Amino acid sequence: MTLRRLIPLPAAVAAVAGLAAVPVAQARSTKITVAPTSGHRSTTFSVSFISPHMVYGSDSDEYERYRVTLLAPKGCGRAPVSAVSRGEYDIGERVTLRATAGKGGFCAGVWRGKVTYEEYLADTQEDCSSAEAPESGSSMCDEIPTGTYSKLRLPVGSFKVRVR
Repeated sequence: MTLRRLIPLPAAVAAVAGLAAVPVAQARSTKITVAPTSGHRSTTFSVSFISPHMVYGSDSDEYERYRVTLLAPKGCGRAPVSAVSRGEYDIGERVTLRATAGKGGFCAGVWRGKVTYEEYLADTQEDCSSAEAPESGSSMCDEIPTGTYSKLRLPVGSFKVRVR
């Protein structure tokens, strides 16, 4: 028997390197409900799901939100249609976003949809000047250059709608 059969390869490599095997978080797809699943050019699609993340909404320069994006079928020539969440959501709370094509409407075909969690966190001079130094004498801004930001996009789930 080989080492690979006894121990999974990542764990074997970690053991040889003297490291503990740490499981990596895997993204799970959240169940997405769309109503209606089929519509016409002017239909508004309601996209619902249970929030897998804590979302605090937005303030002047930072946000956490969900985005629904509908991608047009081949040959349509339309730009993607988007809707973003507003407000706060707890983990486990139902989120419903409404996607409308606007002027010109949806073209016929199958539109592929996706829901994404987006986070934009900015480090501003104001944040650093007001940060209190902990007992160790350092502050949160010692290691992060002022003016940096973090933008994160995580897939939540996907769906399809048909336009006749």
